[in-house]
Amino acid sequence: METSLRYGSNDRQLSVALREKIVANDVQFKFNGLLNTVTGQWQHRLALHRFFLPNEGSRALARKCSKRFQHRASFLTILESDPGPKADIFRVGLHGRGRCELDSTGDVWLKAEINSMYEPRSQQFKHLGVAQVNRVFKSITSNQDLKVSAEVRLELDHRGNAKTEGAVTIRENNWGINLGRNNWFITYDL
Repeated sequence: METSLRYGSNDRQLSVALREKIVANDVQFKFNGLLNTVTGQWQHRLALHRFFLPNEGSRALARKCSKRFQHRASFLTILESDPGPKADIFRVGLHGRGRCELDSTGDVWLKAEINSMYEPRSQQFKHLGVAQVNRVFKSITSNQDLKVSAEVRLELDHRGNAKTEGAVTIRENNWGINLGRNNWFITYDL
């Protein structure tokens, strides 16, 4: 399990972040948790992906497009806690992701994701699209790499209202900083 410390502008309190991913055949289970060390408040997100593009078909499509193109699609089930008055939130939907290397070294790539989720409790759909450009600068010092990512997120609710957000993330081996429009947070991997 991956563990990190997190401090951000929203709550200005130290939190412990936990993350685990288990993959078996065409099924992937993801767990993300965040424990506030001051208030003891716990937030979590459980996601179960069932990939419906067979591995051989994916490889054949990747060979046709380019050796530097990867994609996947899945049926997604999410259970997450809400720090507000609601209890856990359950969503089901479809998830697609693609990645395309923009140079021959693999140090620059574009990643795009799209989700279409349905929440049975509220009977509402939610759609999300993310585009992210990443660049890795290898060996900034003798044993350090630096990764810079810039992303744009577009979220549509059930009424068709759009919300956009942008963020920049800078990571070196253990440290990271994420700068958004109205917030920031720092992480340190343990």
